[in-house]
Amino acid sequence: MFFLKIKYRKGRRSMILCKPERNSKNTYCVIFVFSLLGISMWIFSSTFQYLKWVFQLILILSAVAAIYLIIRYTMTQYVYQLSLTDLIITKTVGNKTTTVCSLDLAESKLLVSKQAFYEKNMEKDVGYIHNKFNFCQNLNCECYYYIYSFRDKNYLIKFEPNEVFVRAMKENIGNIKKDKK
Repeated sequence: MFFLKIKYRKGRRSMILCKPERNSKNTYCVIFVFSLLGISMWIFSSTFQYLKWVFQLILILSAVAAIYLIIRYTMTQYVYQLSLTDLIITKTVGNKTTTVCSLDLAESKLLVSKQAFYEKNMEKDVGYIHNKFNFCQNLNCECYYYIYSFRDKNYLIKFEPNEVFVRAMKENIGNIKKDKK
């Protein structure tokens, strides 16, 4: 299901890479619905002349939403990299690769699955979350929440690593917290 690789570089420590497998079935269904909506609005705009501008506006909005979904969930790929002290997330769209996130694991507060986060009502324990970032490759996926603190503000990262990556990340966070004491 996931690509996991331990990469060794000369003179550096090992790095664990995790690339989620693409599951575009849900995305294609949503794009299909927006396409049907756009086609029906085009037909209605030619049929009902007095509401033509309303149907054309809905047509444009559905086309924009479909294009956004195509770019965001079918053309975008994320790779999660974990070293002993850092979490790095890179995003690839077409031929352009960008590092979107590079975090020190020492600032970690919580790493938990989305399901456990809401079942155990952890949002009260964490407090106010200043900003949320979604680095998931798939729509409606099994994901994890990583909450960290930066300049006394809490931030949440939503991403979809596999179990091996999560175990390694929790182990690295535990080792860093132990070394701090």
